[in-house]
Amino acid sequence: MIVLYVILRVMVQVTLRIFYKEFTVHGRERMPHKGPLLVVGNHPNTLMDPLIVASLLRQQVGFMGNGSLFRNKWLAALLRYFHVIPVYRKQDIRPGENIDNQDNFEHARVYLGQGGTLLIFPEGTSYAEKKLRELRTGSARIALSFEALHNFEGNLLVLPIALNYSASTRFRTRMRADVGTPIPVAKFRELYAQDPAAAAYALMDEVREQLEERMVILEDKDQERMFSQILRMYREAFPAKRGKEALDAEMALATQIRTGKAANPEGVAHLQERLDRWFELIDRLQIEEGFFRAQFLKWNPWLLWVMHLVFLLLTSPIYLFGLLTSWVPYWFPGWIAPKISDEIEYHAPTMMVIGMFLFPIWYGCIVLTAWLLGLAGWWMLGLAVLLPFAGAFALWYQSQMERFEGISSLLLLRSRRKHLIDQLDEQREALLSEIASVLGIAVS
Repeated sequence: MIVLYVILRVMVQVTLRIFYKEFTVHGRERMPHKGPLLVVGNHPNTLMDPLIVASLLRQQVGFMGNGSLFRNKWLAALLRYFHVIPVYRKQDIRPGENIDNQDNFEHARVYLGQGGTLLIFPEGTSYAEKKLRELRTGSARIALSFEALHNFEGNLLVLPIALNYSASTRFRTRMRADVGTPIPVAKFRELYAQDPAAAAYALMDEVREQLEERMVILEDKDQERMFSQILRMYREAFPAKRGKEALDAEMALATQIRTGKAANPEGVAHLQERLDRWFELIDRLQIEEGFFRAQFLKWNPWLLWVMHLVFLLLTSPIYLFGLLTSWVPYWFPGWIAPKISDEIEYHAPTMMVIGMFLFPIWYGCIVLTAWLLGLAGWWMLGLAVLLPFAGAFALWYQSQMERFEGISSLLLLRSRRKHLIDQLDEQREALLSEIASVLGIAVS
């Protein structure tokens, strides 16, 4: 059991670093390496969230999962094998049945009593939003009742972990985890003796406070759209920032958007219209926002075009090899994910999990076929090593082709309609000034 879990955890850790363009963790030193430990976090990305959190912890992790996952007896057996404990909601039971999670809560307390680490998402349901929804008190009640059974000497800690995705449903985006400070449940002993419900709410209030301190918080989809658009223009202001530094900058930007909307709703609405028109225009013209940045403008665009063309031509054999040998495992997860679930929130984790197993199986089949055809020795080893590198290179090559197309579009515009480029520069500067004026953000 432990060996299988460790193998799967290593596979998930490797896959996450491939799936995300940036995968960073802040506060890892605050993670306890043994239980009893109750880990709680926000839940924006369905199955991806537990995979990420479990991959961060050294010890084996058990889970509290939606009861709907246990409808299939084979899946239920597998889930129980990995210490997944069901929690039933109204939508998980048949009409007329009553919800009774007491046995499952007792199971959770027993697991913690054995020194286990248990992961719970107290929002209950996953939402692809940059906000923290109402936290249910079930995790707090489990924690407090566990300590009460041990006379508040059980040494149970509650560890908040905030997960921030730049685009939770997409491949090759950014994910940043920020680990909070462990909360000793014993500190609520006196309050629990007076009012168990009040103690549960007090514990969850502290969890909420820690999570919101480490999350990008936006109120609605309009604010999320403005946030992503400004980031596209804002990124050159902190090009070297990654991890916690970048997360702090993004949280500050989110705060400016929220306060700006409250103080000047008309100004923010007008700014949103300008941003929508701007990105609709440059996307239609196939111009990257980055082409207006100082780092790009210091280069001669014709020189960049020639350099990209030469590079693409010279490395095209590696790309074609990687494309031919990796096309199926790249294509299949994206094709099958929408057929497995209509909910877009499940597409990214479904793609990642399928790819995690499909890539090694596919590459293994290629190596086996080569061996059957007579390849052996160092050639066989070289092929086995080359396959994943060529596959990764093919993926990166695609992004370079898109950039080459963008540079070509820009040069074509400059040669035929130079005045349009000048107008775009003026529009961008005016838009940056409006962002600074409405939201108080200096973007250069």
